[in-house]
Amino acid sequence: MARCSSARTRACPSRWARAALWAAVTPQIGAQVNVLIFIVIIIGGLGSTFGCFVGALLVGLMANYTGYLAPKLALFSNIALMVAVLLWRPQGLYPVKS
Repeated sequence: MARCSSARTRACPSRWARAALWAAVTPQIGAQVNVLIFIVIIIGGLGSTFGCFVGALLVGLMANYTGYLAPKLALFSNIALMVAVLLWRPQGLYPVKS
């Protein structure tokens, strides 16, 4: 590792990296992603790989289009999509046949 000099005008990449890591790691680091993963799995159907793929496409497209048209409604639109799919097919889009 390169050593930083004592001059204040010189750059110190290792300090910057430590500061960025310290600021980026929080207890809530994956909360929003976990919500989206839950929505994808519920939409696709529990245990269905292809259903999760289709659910991920639907959630991604819904989030992008809604984020472009009405940014404040982006996360709610995914929840509304999940509710609509569950009202239409309570077992998900592609349920696993048992």
